[in-house]
Amino acid sequence: RDPLSRGPAAPLAPASPPPPPLSGDLEAGEAEFLTNGVPLDTLTSFTPLQRQFNAEAGFSTLASLLQHYPRDYLHYSGDWNDEEFICSQGVVSRVKSFCKGAKGFIECCVCCDGGNEVTIKQWYHFRNYRLAQRALKGMEARFPVDSIVGFKGKLKRRPRGGWDLTGTGVEMTPLDDFVQIEKQIIAVYPARGPIKSGAFNKLIRKALSVCPVVDLLPRDVTREHGLLGHREALEGIHFPSTLEHADRARRSLVFQELFLLQTALMLRRHQLQTPKNNVDAKGIKVGESRLLGHATSRLPYNLTQAQGRVLGEVIGDMTNPPPMMRLLQGDVGSGKTIVALLAMLSVVDAGYQAAFMVPTEILATQQAAKLEEFLGSLGLEEAGFEVPRVVVLTGSMRAAQKREAMEATASGAASITFGTHSLISEGVKFLKLGLAVIDEQHKFGVEQRSKLQSKNQPPPHLLSMSATPIPRTLALTMYGEMALSYIDESPPGRHRVETTVTRQDDARGRAEAYSKLVREVQAGNKGFVVFPLIDASESEDFASIRAAEDSFRDLLENELSGVPCGLLHGRLPPEEKLQAQRDFVEGRTRVLVATAVIEVGVDIPEATCLIVENSERFGLAQLHQLRGRVGRSDRRSHCYLLTGGAESSHQRIKKMETLDNGFQVSEMDMALRGPGEFIGTRQAGQSGLGALKIADISRESDRETLEEARAAAARAFGDGEPKLGKELLLYLQNQSPVPYLDVAPDLSFHEE
Repeated sequence: RDPLSRGPAAPLAPASPPPPPLSGDLEAGEAEFLTNGVPLDTLTSFTPLQRQFNAEAGFSTLASLLQHYPRDYLHYSGDWNDEEFICSQGVVSRVKSFCKGAKGFIECCVCCDGGNEVTIKQWYHFRNYRLAQRALKGMEARFPVDSIVGFKGKLKRRPRGGWDLTGTGVEMTPLDDFVQIEKQIIAVYPARGPIKSGAFNKLIRKALSVCPVVDLLPRDVTREHGLLGHREALEGIHFPSTLEHADRARRSLVFQELFLLQTALMLRRHQLQTPKNNVDAKGIKVGESRLLGHATSRLPYNLTQAQGRVLGEVIGDMTNPPPMMRLLQGDVGSGKTIVALLAMLSVVDAGYQAAFMVPTEILATQQAAKLEEFLGSLGLEEAGFEVPRVVVLTGSMRAAQKREAMEATASGAASITFGTHSLISEGVKFLKLGLAVIDEQHKFGVEQRSKLQSKNQPPPHLLSMSATPIPRTLALTMYGEMALSYIDESPPGRHRVETTVTRQDDARGRAEAYSKLVREVQAGNKGFVVFPLIDASESEDFASIRAAEDSFRDLLENELSGVPCGLLHGRLPPEEKLQAQRDFVEGRTRVLVATAVIEVGVDIPEATCLIVENSERFGLAQLHQLRGRVGRSDRRSHCYLLTGGAESSHQRIKKMETLDNGFQVSEMDMALRGPGEFIGTRQAGQSGLGALKIADISRESDRETLEEARAAAARAFGDGEPKLGKELLLYLQNQSPVPYLDVAPDLSFHEE
């Protein structure tokens, strides 16, 4: 019995028999394929050398090899054109072989219809000279003079007439075997480790010969969307009969991959929202709040329509027992924070605590000060409300301060706690945590969010926020277990940040940018200068890239002479980083020279000018985030993006002059760089995006398939309890495409 539950213990129900193992009715090969995967080193169809190469290339299981998909296809025809692929036949007029050391070649001259003569040369590598000599003589005997052979490869016209067959895809075979390769579509694979591109056809054909027939999708989903079965789709993508066949096979595999991902995300949401005991079942319900109504009425401005809509979605989630799991996206300066603060007040009014986790200490202090100032303007005591106590908890606090903040949080004396990663440390406890808010959520991982939710029983409601808008399809892939909210309009009165893109070597444009920065400082404002690197690199690749530490000294002596400047980058000791930010916030320095660490965590209303050196080193979405460090008040602000490198890079950055909407910026950035680079390799690996082997959500067709797969997964999942097939559940239990998914072994499944 849960020790926190109230009332007498309920009588124990008679023990029920354990559920049968999900793999009970499956063949041994099918069960192995669905659980840990079939190890390649146990398959006798591969030679010892092939098994060694597979291991060196990172292919440990049958599925990992079969998921090495083609990057292109060669379509062979019977037309004789220079630099094109041909598949034809002819009569051998001459044949010879040559061997030197452990390698050699066989060369055939073949006469074909239309007076065409082609010389076909195939090179081979062997273990030693004797083996090479014997093998080449044997191959020479397969193509005697006057025999008919079939061949395929890339044609190269000779200057004096005739043709050569070249390239790695050259193939020649006696006519009896030629029927098998005539007019084939040949898959072209990316090389990997010691395995060359041309060797994959043979390896994957062997892998397919032992691949069990296992279909993870419900049959009605396969029929409704016109999909091929899993085994059939694998054969179709690796060995298609036509290009249309390859396209259908790819769509089937993309659909399955995205369906599995969305099902896993829905399962994770189901797990997090399913009560594990009586306390969880009771949940945290936040009813109608008088404090929320009072605070909203005393705001010095009206909430935008988008803010009001999102606040309603958040409050609506919190009126039900299951913990809210919502991702709030909004452009820089769209007013996400006030929505979160109002939601926290409604939770406090219901008798619970709220936690607000941010990536930097200075931001935690700033947000806490903002809330205290806001609470002071509400006249709470005069209106009969108790003023909520706000505390800050960060790693650099003195021991006595930290102890006091932790005691206030644990006893419930503190209603709202702002902090950094310190909030999820083991020693931090809450009395009744009702709402956890995570700002700049992309700076935190799934495990860190889970730790914050584990600070209370039942789990608190969770509101994650991001000022880096993520395209919808990418959000569904990474955060499909969360409900999505968007603030897609800015508060009135905000001015557009004027953006100018100029070449790094344009002396006039560069002087204009720094002259503007100095004038802004002289007018009482502040500014930033951002560099892509901390110090100069010895690598030739970065020889032309300006670095923060080296340029800081140059700027103090030249462009920013006489201007109080500070330096901030990731390698500084924590206390120096914090001091640099404090000096800037409190006005002791007026210009902050930094790397991209200022992308989040610095809120300076007086900042009106930003210069980014070597801006081509940043993605568009990151530049938009950096640009959000200025223009955070009603003062007119300016952004100068200085570019080096190729003209194509300059033109890419030039788009920032007209792009002002963060959602448009992120869509274009993802299209230009791809989803993995858009969000970063580390974050991609920690999300469902890291599980995608064939789906590419930068492709419009795959984005459409994602929407279809998500809808199909929702229908298959069912209302409330999951209704999934045993094969699918067995796969998700052992090979989940998302991290931290724990599929219960006794989870009910739906028999078709």
